[in-house]
Amino acid sequence: MSTIRPATHDDRDEWLRMRKALWPDCPDTDHAVEMAECLKRKHFTAFVVERDGGGLGGFVEVAERPITEDNEPGPIAHVEGWYVDPDLRRCGWGRKLIQAAEDWARAQGYSEIRSDTEIENAVSQQAHRALGFEETNRAVFYRKRLS
Repeated sequence: MSTIRPATHDDRDEWLRMRKALWPDCPDTDHAVEMAECLKRKHFTAFVVERDGGGLGGFVEVAERPITEDNEPGPIAHVEGWYVDPDLRRCGWGRKLIQAAEDWARAQGYSEIRSDTEIENAVSQQAHRALGFEETNRAVFYRKRLS
């Protein structure tokens, strides 16, 4: 039976594979820096789904943030990334990963956990609501390049 456990250095290749699936535009060097930060486990950590036959099938990363995205005072626990491989979706692994993140947040003394997703990602929004998250804010960001 697959299990949820803290990520380790030995998970690097599989964890990187899943991070690239979640954030395909992020350079590998940025992934490596963020994964190293997670492994320090003070204010940023990761949990993984370990498959029965070896390899990983999902992860969640959770970190402390000094304030919320809508400028409420913190610090707060924030889900920075949450991914489950397609063949394990809708089997409860996403819920178990969030539970691990919540347990970590409680152990750190946080009274709530927050998360975010892209505005067009209806599947993620539905998953968040199903796990008891409530929407707090919506935003559309703009950029204008100056010549």
